[in-house]
Amino acid sequence: MQKPVICEYCQKPIPSRKELITTKKLLNVHPYHEQCYSRELKGRKSFLLDNYPINGFSGNLVVFFSILLTVIMAFYLEPFQTAIVGILALVTLFYRFYSYLTYEKLLPKTRPPLT
Repeated sequence: MQKPVICEYCQKPIPSRKELITTKKLLNVHPYHEQCYSRELKGRKSFLLDNYPINGFSGNLVVFFSILLTVIMAFYLEPFQTAIVGILALVTLFYRFYSYLTYEKLLPKTRPPLT
């Protein structure tokens, strides 16, 4: 049996990927229910909390644009500057993969039927 993914806020298991929101707090990735995230974290800004979901469409869009920006900037910047932009793009890619492998891969896409 796989270890359940537990919401950081309410400490209850998250049943499916559809209900999972992962965020970055300091250097750690934390899972939340969609309801817990929208009720408690959405709209808050702080030094430790980035306050945007890593998973889902918005997280994929951030990774895509950061890599696209790196490729475009490679034509305009010096190699050292391009390397710095590329490292920042790799950080966003790393967090996305980490979120997927640690939390999303363990959950079914939809809620399992009640029996």
